[in-house]
Amino acid sequence: MNDTFEATDVTPVSWASLNLNTVVTERANGETQERTELPPGNYTFKFVGAKQNPYEPGTTDLDFVVAAGPHSKRHLFAKIPAPSVTKYAIQWAAILIKRLGVEQLPGEELIDTLNRAASNGASAVSGEVILDTWTDKNTGAMRSKPKLQFFSLQAAA
Repeated sequence: MNDTFEATDVTPVSWASLNLNTVVTERANGETQERTELPPGNYTFKFVGAKQNPYEPGTTDLDFVVAAGPHSKRHLFAKIPAPSVTKYAIQWAAILIKRLGVEQLPGEELIDTLNRAASNGASAVSGEVILDTWTDKNTGAMRSKPKLQFFSLQAAA
């Protein structure tokens, strides 16, 4: 069986029809083994949507995708915590909806406002991404991930 089997609409694929023992799982020579995240910098993003975080009540998960450049199509995930968690949560939410060019309707939940902005097509923003670094409390290892700076957000043209 070919290691690069590709499913198509014509070819039905089941687990039994595959030979997982022959699939190459190592990277080719010269490819980095490190997981790569979006590097720090300024980006233009298309806002994809928002959803309720299932593990942190009141927290809104956000999905952005880089709109142009060498990191185009890479996602950046951010979150806005519940308003009771930090005094900045309300400011971050207000900045985001204003930069997306929408207004919150009376009684409308943040997720509904943000998803309305994502669906209207005018959902581009630009902003700075930094590398957020911390010490893992379980392993003591240094960890990092890209973090959107909400106060840097601007409406993108």
